[in-house]
Order: sequence, then structure tokens, then C-alpha cells
Amino acid sequence: MSWLTSNSLLSQIFDLYSQGHVKPVHPIRTFSFADIASAFAFMRSGKHIGKIVVTNSQEEDVQVPIRPALKVLALKQDAAYFIVGGLKGLCGSLAISLAQRGACKLIVMSRSGITDEHSQGIVKDCASHGCEVYEARGDVSNFADVEKALKSVPVPIRGIINGSMVLRVRCLLFLAVNAKEL
Repeated sequence: MSWLTSNSLLSQIFDLYSQGHVKPVHPIRTFSFADIASAFAFMRSGKHIGKIVVTNSQEEDVQVPIRPALKVLALKQDAAYFIVGGLKGLCGSLAISLAQRGACKLIVMSRSGITDEHSQGIVKDCASHGCEVYEARGDVSNFADVEKALKSVPVPIRGIINGSMVLRVRCLLFLAVNAKEL
């Protein structure tokens, strides 16, 4: 849009305003600074029409509530974080998130390992954030596997995330009532 066109549009709007065709937005609902939380609640309800104005009132001492800043997760670079459950699904997203927040070493334990295509993509994403991912193939329910994995870590472990699970997909007609029958 050229300057000439926008100037012409602005002139037309002022003409419409002076002729009474364009009017200010109504109704106007006013809230004081002391009641700013109510103003946002009113706006969030989605039932308002018009304009919501937050203004300075005649009150001397106005206390505006302020939420504290969210804490930022800062992970230790000289430590490792142990993820049980592989890199598929939620644990893969978690691994990337840990890498983005400063984790430099992740140890990932799963029975199937991390050599599949999807897991290798997660490993590359973590590497792009400066994070090394180590495989600890084993079964978390086997004490010897867990002990071997923990002893192989060259730095202290600062966190353990257990994301392991077993899915048993069966036809609804063949589901057992007793868990021992599975």
C-alpha cells in the first residue's frame, strides 16, 4: 500500500468519524490497578463486549500482585543423567529437553538399545546441543544389568528418570482378569 493510498484511507476514516458513522468502542469497563487480577479474569471469561481499561484510580497505595518468575532448570555439566526406558516416545523428548538445558552426558538404559533409526535421530539432536548419549543395554528389573550400567558411568549421576514400561497389546476378548495370568 502506498503512502498516498494510506493517507486517503485515513482521510476517509476521519470524515466518517466527524459525520458520526464511526464511534468509539462501547461499553467501556474500567478496573483499577489494585484490581488488575479481576480485569484479566473478566477478559479471560470471553463474555465481555467492548473495551477493558486498567487505569490509575484515586487509591493512594496500590499493591499489584506479581507472580514470581519461573525457575529455570539448570543441569550440571559435570554430571550424568540416567534415563531408563530408551529414547522412543516421551523419553526421547525428555532427552532432548535435558540436552537443551545443559546436560552433557545422558546414559540411556533399555532392553532394545538405542541403535534404531528413531533413537539415533534423538542422539543426533542431543549431540547438536553438546550432549553425549551413552547406551546401557539391559533390563531395569535385573539387578546385575542396573549395577553394570551404573558402574560404567565415568561421572556422578545427578538424576534418574524412570520412563520404562511394557505394553501388552491383546484383543479385548482375550484379556485376563488376573494379572498373574498375563
